[in-house]
Amino acid sequence: MTGEARGYSRRRLLRMAGLGGFGLALPDLLRLRAASAASMPGNGRPDGGFGRAKSVIMLFMSGGPAHQDTFDLKPDAPAEVRGEFKPIKTNVPGIEICEHFPRLAQVADKYAILRAVTHPGIDHSTSAYEMLTGRRHPQPGERREPGPDDFPHIGAVVSRFRPPQRPVPPFVALPERFYITNGPDIPGQTGGFMGRQYDPFRINGDFSQPGFRVPDVALPNAVDGARFSRRQALLGRVSSGDAHLADTLCGAGRDAYYERALSLLTSPETHRAFDVAAEPATVREAYGMHRHGQAVLAARRLVEAGVPFVSVYWHREKPDIDTTWDTHANNFPEMKNRLMPQVDQPHAALFRDLEDRGLLDSTLVIWVGEFGRTPRINAAGGRDHWGFCGAALLAGAGIRGGQVYGSSDVTAAYPASDPVTPADLAATIYHALGITPAVEILDRLHRPHPLTEGSPLLKLYG
Repeated sequence: MTGEARGYSRRRLLRMAGLGGFGLALPDLLRLRAASAASMPGNGRPDGGFGRAKSVIMLFMSGGPAHQDTFDLKPDAPAEVRGEFKPIKTNVPGIEICEHFPRLAQVADKYAILRAVTHPGIDHSTSAYEMLTGRRHPQPGERREPGPDDFPHIGAVVSRFRPPQRPVPPFVALPERFYITNGPDIPGQTGGFMGRQYDPFRINGDFSQPGFRVPDVALPNAVDGARFSRRQALLGRVSSGDAHLADTLCGAGRDAYYERALSLLTSPETHRAFDVAAEPATVREAYGMHRHGQAVLAARRLVEAGVPFVSVYWHREKPDIDTTWDTHANNFPEMKNRLMPQVDQPHAALFRDLEDRGLLDSTLVIWVGEFGRTPRINAAGGRDHWGFCGAALLAGAGIRGGQVYGSSDVTAAYPASDPVTPADLAATIYHALGITPAVEILDRLHRPHPLTEGSPLLKLYG
């Protein structure tokens, strides 16, 4: 036995080889996926719906953007409702959005605005859970933690029923975990009761930093090609029945799942997909050389490489400071000077880039937060949590751009027409991907649950 192998478990060797980035060792994850797909009963037939989309990019504005200050302005409302911002014309006659979205105003023909997104939640944790899964949390409240009985994230369901056809991860979340400030992770981000094998591949990092490399899709700096080959040979000796190694290293022999894991690690497609630095400088600058802009660019590269679902969560500049869209105070300077510029540039660039590359027709883009904000401005110059009405954008995969779906009342407090629930949004995503929204999946107690109880927004299609 080599000195390098002595004292290491099989799992340790796999992690040393760079195969541990999914929480489980990657071969174990692949094996679990295959076992789940082969043995899980009660799934019905997943095929159905429109089926035009091949990938989804979810742009999740953590904290909850003020809908009346972004895509549903009320210029005729009282000052304490309408706020400081003014509407501007877009490139679609009759549609106006906030003046601080000048670039998005020029691509309004590419997306649909939903102005009556509604649910009763006012807490970050369980409201985000509902938006991410399409299901109401069984225990509404703040600071709810993820659990094994959570309903799976929409991306987890997509990765199960629409796995990638190339050696790339099926569900990616970036550029950081989604969590309550100084608190737990938000529930609803994982495979939930479907199992850890459907958790996303998480990327916690800043693509805008020079030299940034995504962990676990490249060999560690200390492991060159020759050393990696020796480790592959060592694993091969275990699987071939070397008695001494078998006594020292735990685990079963290498199989097709190890081969697939190695294929993913060494795949040029995987490496290219995550290599944002390979983009021309003009393209990177078009998205904005900041954390969110480069994360959005990474999302475009990932769907171009064949990743079925990418979640881009809003980030925090500092881990222990709330720099999300949760603008309880100083709403207007925060939105104008910090939040909206970091969205306007990369999101407009994304719509243009997807169209120029012929990807908008097969990529569904959804822009959403966990809720809207209160109609009246509070004493601190902010707006508070308000789930009863909010806004979202949908684009691509057959969605007709340049339209407004639904409306709110005169103070943007409640839907006035065509209300849209999180369940309806989930159903629309599944429909776009050709997954029947009513197909059933089983929880850990083998109880059946439809993917969603909502209805696809068929009016959005041209």
